Amino acid sequence: MLREKLRRYRNDICLFLEEQYILESGKPIRLEPWQKEKVLRPVFETKDERGLRRYNTALIGLPKKNGKSTLSAGVALYMLFIDCEGAEIYSIAGDKDQAKIIFRKTKEAIERNPLLHESARVLGDSIEIPELGNRYQVLSADAPTAHGLNPTCVPADELWNQPNRDLWDALTISPVVREPLYFITTYAGTDATSLLYELYQMGLKGEDPRFYMFWVEENLASWVKKEYLEQQRRRLPLEVYQRLHENK
Repeated sequence: MLREKLRRYRNDICLFLEEQYILESGKPIRLEPWQKEKVLRPVFETKDERGLRRYNTALIGLPKKNGKSTLSAGVALYMLFIDCEGAEIYSIAGDKDQAKIIFRKTKEAIERNPLLHESARVLGDSIEIPELGNRYQVLSADAPTAHGLNPTCVPADELWNQPNRDLWDALTISPVVREPLYFITTYAGTDATSLLYELYQMGLKGEDPRFYMFWVEENLASWVKKEYLEQQRRRLPLEVYQRLHENK
């Protein structure tokens, strides 16, 4: 049974990803130390007095091309197969094409892994795990039917692109969900009245004990080389470069 085959990963998202998240190369992902120690372990292994995840919202701000979508797809994969039964996972973004980026990465990782693929039913904009009763679906800001859903996990990509907060509010965390998680990966926006800016300010204040923010201006990914950044600096207006590649 799928439950038994995956039981060893129940409390170790990093182990699960490094053994089961298959990349285009055909090999499992190798997480970088900062991905483990600054993002995944704090979010998934920090517990409250009940032994449950302390954080139900994580805002991860990184410069462009630092693997945000791949990281978010890994979280979606873990929540779909490991975290709980009866899971409802919804990828959101400003438009459906953007929302599909994380979904597509998750879908392709499943298709490359025989163990996961044989347990999944992959449809157009959704993935189901019948044995677990779990479902993963794509939503976008123009989705009219988000109210009434009961999400256990919401991977949100490039939140700066949300035209308003309607979809976010429609997916409000339910008190009956045991360990819900909003997992936001983004770089900086431009609008100080936006939902992203509001959440960023919340993270800076540090007043919400269930809100985790990791926001950096440096490029942490080993594959983002100095030569690439220098090229981008020459080609882009300063304010664009600072926003995309310094996350300001």
